[in-house]
Amino acid sequence: MAEYTIGLLSHHLTGPFNSAVLSGIQRAVAEQHGHTLAIQLAAHEVAVSHLAEELVDGWIVLVHADGIDQLAKQGKPIVTISTPTSDHNGTAILPDNLHGAMALVTHLLEHGHTQIAFVGYMVNQDFQQRYQGYCDVLLAHGITPDPALLGECGGYRPEHGRAAIEQVLATQKPFTAVVAASDDYAIGVIAGLGAAGLRVPQDIALVGFDDIDAAQYTNPPLTTVRQRFDMLGEYAARALLQQIAGGSREQSPIYVPTSLVIRESCGCFGAQITSSQSQLVDNWMQELIIDLVRSAMQPLAYDTAVPPDHMWPGITWIVECLAANLAGEKQAATDLSLAWQSLHQLTSDLHTLYQIGSILEAAAHQQLSLQGQQLMPAQVAAFLVQCRLGMFRAYFAQSSVEVSRYRRLLEAENQVMADVLGTDQVDLNTMNWLRPTDITWAMLGLWVASPDNNHAMLQVRSTYSRETPGLVSGGQIQTTAFPPINDLPITQHGFEHCLRILPIRTPTRDWGLFAYIDSAVVTGYDSSVLVTALIGMTLDQEQLLNAVRQSQATLQLAYEQARALADTVHELGCPRIPLLPGVLLIPLIGAINGRRAQQIIERVLEGVSQEKAAWVLLDITGVPLVDTHVAAAFIQIARAVSLLGARVIIVGVRPEIAQSIVSLGVDLNQIETRPTLAAAVQALIKR
Repeated sequence: MAEYTIGLLSHHLTGPFNSAVLSGIQRAVAEQHGHTLAIQLAAHEVAVSHLAEELVDGWIVLVHADGIDQLAKQGKPIVTISTPTSDHNGTAILPDNLHGAMALVTHLLEHGHTQIAFVGYMVNQDFQQRYQGYCDVLLAHGITPDPALLGECGGYRPEHGRAAIEQVLATQKPFTAVVAASDDYAIGVIAGLGAAGLRVPQDIALVGFDDIDAAQYTNPPLTTVRQRFDMLGEYAARALLQQIAGGSREQSPIYVPTSLVIRESCGCFGAQITSSQSQLVDNWMQELIIDLVRSAMQPLAYDTAVPPDHMWPGITWIVECLAANLAGEKQAATDLSLAWQSLHQLTSDLHTLYQIGSILEAAAHQQLSLQGQQLMPAQVAAFLVQCRLGMFRAYFAQSSVEVSRYRRLLEAENQVMADVLGTDQVDLNTMNWLRPTDITWAMLGLWVASPDNNHAMLQVRSTYSRETPGLVSGGQIQTTAFPPINDLPITQHGFEHCLRILPIRTPTRDWGLFAYIDSAVVTGYDSSVLVTALIGMTLDQEQLLNAVRQSQATLQLAYEQARALADTVHELGCPRIPLLPGVLLIPLIGAINGRRAQQIIERVLEGVSQEKAAWVLLDITGVPLVDTHVAAAFIQIARAVSLLGARVIIVGVRPEIAQSIVSLGVDLNQIETRPTLAAAVQALIKR
């Protein structure tokens, strides 16, 4: 069987919705011995960079279809989830939003509600379809939807639902029920109504959509529409694999079934128990099996052509044990633990579990009644109690596993943070600090330009492997072949593992991509957010440190150049010329201030000492002005030189200089003067 690689593109890979969709994709792809590559990028980003273009056989685009036209130019089949697409751009997989919303509004109308509000984020395609279903049912009952009862959510979180219902309350338009476009919004609506002193359902009835896990734990439990996020992914993967294998493309869109789940927030109380089993004694077991599987699979339709034990392994054994107890053959339910565990692969809804237990009990009563027995034998009653306990033990065991996993993830993140914060810098060369996490393999690639500037390339900064600690790699790889899937341990660990790619982005730069394999089953949370944040922080830090080092080098060079220039200026400001043996000429040019005078004194004394000079000729021909400070400097030089056994001759005393010295009353009688350098040299020669 050929192996295929399916690429999933999504703005987010974590969270209950995204991870459940990814789980369904993986399940369907693994059954066909294929690989799943999940990329946290928009379609246009992948199209422009050509990321994994050589590796992926087809694309699934989740929710956001921006850039799908560019992606379609690759010529590969495309399937979208929760977003419509044009016929030439692929197949759309959508939840049955319209009929799900219609079922909600119809149920509220049956309760007598006619003033019904709606809250949702109307830029979202799913919510638009749900609002359409809301409007259609109201109009069909002669009720015109009131725009004032439409609360616009500005995002997807519960607080946005609360803000939307507060917006509706502010209009002071009366309403008795609310349709929330999602369960998250419904949770926010409960809080908003409570803050206004309104109770659910006593004052305001409320229904949601999606049937997330939290819906059964709200106060009151939430009536909602159940959709299977994982089935969205599974439908999408199967449709895409069919096209890749050369099959025809199914008519778009493909709707995934939804079903109404009635709890208490709408005003109903108690789980509704329904059973379709036949009264025929000869066929009751098979009918009961189908009824139980159908209940567990809601909202998906049960295909009777598929063996029940394929959908729910062990269901036949459960019914056979019930039949044995009804016949007086004692059969304990303690042997059914695997059957109850497999049930939780189909549903984790407490109301559904309660309903399954009630269907079993109703079937027992029915069969006993057909046998003429009005009272239930003790062993049958004990068996049914054991069944309920087995169901809920399996439920809480699964919940404990999830809680343990999340606790372990948090502990791993704490360990990573401790390891990272305990060092001056995160090691990106080996990334061995990833060992506490579930990541078994990872590769960090940084963006570079390709030689032909045609396709972007990645510089492999490092590769991490739990099996080979300290592994370091380098080199460049084209984005079309990133990550090198054929060389990865994903091919060794089985098809159930997913390869994921996350961008490394910070406020300063788009650095590159982080590809990794997580050994754990896909859940709503992993450590990737922390890991990518640490990598981005480290790359920013490296860039900053490099900039600082470069600045320091530039400053050091500038300092050395300035120092050399200062030495040159110092040298030129007071040059020393050995004119004759024992004679040192110091030509001075320009104005002389106090600082320069001190410099001249230091240079003269240094020259006399080095040259063993007996005479120092201070040539002031180029000095424009001699004031008291300059004259005092000459006297100080003469005295200092005399201490070294030398004498000073001032050369170049012009008439205006002489007049200035006389007018200042400076006594230079102790210092010999000559009008020119030639005169001074001649006098020295005569001596």
